Amino acid sequence: MQYDFHQGTILPIGDEPSGRSWTGFQSICHSKSGYLLIYREDNAQKETWIETWLPEGTEVVCTSILGNGKTMTTTVGRKGAVRVSLPRHNDFVMYRNKLMIRLYISTKINVND
Repeated sequence: MQYDFHQGTILPIGDEPSGRSWTGFQSICHSKSGYLLIYREDNAQKETWIETWLPEGTEVVCTSILGNGKTMTTTVGRKGAVRVSLPRHNDFVMYRNKLMIRLYISTKINVND
C-alpha cells in the first residue's frame, strides 16, 4: 500500500495544517483510482466537507484501509468536496478511492407497431 500510494501524484487536500484543522493528502494513481489520507487535528467538528482533486459530480467509493473512518459511497460536491467523519480529535483515515462510471443505454421503442 505504501508503494502504491507513493506511485501516484500526491497533492494536499483540505485546510493547511494548523493543529486545529481537517487536512491531508490525495494520491492520484490512475484516472479512476487513488488514495485519500485525511487527518482530523484537534478540531471540535466530528465531520466536515473536505476539498479534494476528485471531479465534481462523480460517484466515488472510498474503502477504509487504515485509521478510524468508515467505508462510504458518495457523490463528489463542488470543488471536489467529500463529506468525511472521524469520531475522535487527532484522528485519521486512509481511503482507497475508486470512481464509479455510470453507463446509460438508450433504446427507442416504436409504440405504433
